[in-house]
Amino acid sequence: MFKSRHILQVALVTMAAASCGGRYRTEEGLPPADAQGYATVRVENENISDMRIYVRPNSTGSRFRLGTANGMETTTLKIPRSFVMGVSQLLFEISPISGGGSQFSQTITVNLVEPGTLYGDRVNQFDIRVAKNLRFGGTRTNVGFDLTNVLNSNPVLTYNEAFSTTTNTWLRPNSVLQPRLVKFSAQFNF
Repeated sequence: MFKSRHILQVALVTMAAASCGGRYRTEEGLPPADAQGYATVRVENENISDMRIYVRPNSTGSRFRLGTANGMETTTLKIPRSFVMGVSQLLFEISPISGGGSQFSQTITVNLVEPGTLYGDRVNQFDIRVAKNLRFGGTRTNVGFDLTNVLNSNPVLTYNEAFSTTTNTWLRPNSVLQPRLVKFSAQFNF
């Protein structure tokens, strides 16, 4: 029986998602995206048996064979972009070539974009208010003029952060800055 102490250690080294869209800033020390659109997984096989490595886009999806991890070696396998894009979680299946039951990794959450690298537009809003207090006998009147978003800028405030392979709504703007607005006001105090 394949015991849990012989479970293959799967370490996710790079989940680089090419062509995610948006403004992407690369930081030093981060591995670059593979030109063919692959992500990689490093497998440390601490067992003497060779293992077949499969990946599933989620716990119920069909599996895809990544390759073989030789016994007592570290192997780097490529994960096709189609398995990385559109999925937020991956499940790895480890099956010994010599037979026995398959073992599954814990579900691994995959970031489509490295945290701290994708930013929205800067929000700059310029507002003007002009008001004057007027006195007429025993009454006081405050007359005002407000102009909000004078430059009529329209940066996106919130984005759709849910990724789906069936719809094209990832990073679609949900709300933008309110357009230019003019307001006249008067307040009477007596």
